Amino acid sequence: MALWLGRPGQVWVMEAAVFTTAFFLWAFVFAWHGRYTGRPAFVAPRLAPWAAVTVAAVFGAALASAFLDPVLRPLTPEVYPGSAREWAAMALFDAGFVQLFLCFAPMAYFARVSSNPFLAGAATVGFGLLVAALRLKGLPAPVPFLTAAAVLAVRGVSAACCVWAYREGGVLLTLWWTLLLDLRLLAALAT
Repeated sequence: MALWLGRPGQVWVMEAAVFTTAFFLWAFVFAWHGRYTGRPAFVAPRLAPWAAVTVAAVFGAALASAFLDPVLRPLTPEVYPGSAREWAAMALFDAGFVQLFLCFAPMAYFARVSSNPFLAGAATVGFGLLVAALRLKGLPAPVPFLTAAAVLAVRGVSAACCVWAYREGGVLLTLWWTLLLDLRLLAALAT
C-alpha cells in the first residue's frame, strides 16, 4: 500500500479496508466452499494438476507477454510494475487479495447459492469477465472493440483456468498459477 502512488488518504485507512474485506471474503471461503463443492479449499498437492497448471501458466504467460501486454501497457501503464519492488508488491497483492476477490470467494458464494459446483464455476468466470469489462469501460480513453474482445477472451480463459486450478488443487495451486503469470512481468523488467 505504501507504493500506491497518488493515494487520496492515509495508507492505514486502505489497509484497514482491505483487511476487513479480506476477512469477510475468507469467511465465505471457509464457511461455504467445502460444504457446497464437496472439496476442501486447501488440498494436498497432486502431480498431475500441478504439472498441467505449470504448463498452461507458462504458455499463457508467453502469449500474454507477446500479444496482450504490448497492447495493454500503453492503455494501463499503472498496472505494470516499474521496478522489482513494485513487482513484489503487486505479486503479493495478487496472491493475497485479487484471487480471493475474483476466484475463491465468488466460487464459494456461487456454490452456496446454486449448490452446483459447475454452475458456481461458470458464475465465477462470469464475475471475472464483468470485473474486466468494468475496468475496460473505466479507462480514460476508449478501447478499440477488437482489443476489448481480446482482453475479455483472455480474461475468460484465465478465469476458467483459475477456477479449474482451484477445484483440482485448491488455494495453493491457484496461487501458483497467479505467480507464474506474474513472473512474466518480472522478466519484462529484466529486459
